[in-house]
Amino acid sequence: HAGQHAMEGPTGVPLVLPLLPAVLTKDSYSQRINLAHVIGYEPGQEKLLGQIPYEIRDRAGKLVAAGVTDEQGFTQQIVTQGKQDLMCHLGDGDWSILGNRNSNPLA
Repeated sequence: HAGQHAMEGPTGVPLVLPLLPAVLTKDSYSQRINLAHVIGYEPGQEKLLGQIPYEIRDRAGKLVAAGVTDEQGFTQQIVTQGKQDLMCHLGDGDWSILGNRNSNPLA
């Protein structure tokens, strides 16, 4: 009764690997920037005006991180290999806020 069963060979299925977290070493720097006091709150409420786009760049202008602030005004976790001065560009218009950890509380 089992004389004619088709036995097909193996098939391939593409595997999509999830993004892995950045590897932290003793030389890594990791931080999240709180921009809530810059974004501002809705009048008479303790709710942020909205989620704001941002870019984090190094001194050479290379993009380190980009995204949208969360509901509490924080950026994503930013990891650099070693100490670096970073610039935070906030918003999607013609204005921006620049600073570094030593001279600006935003960084």
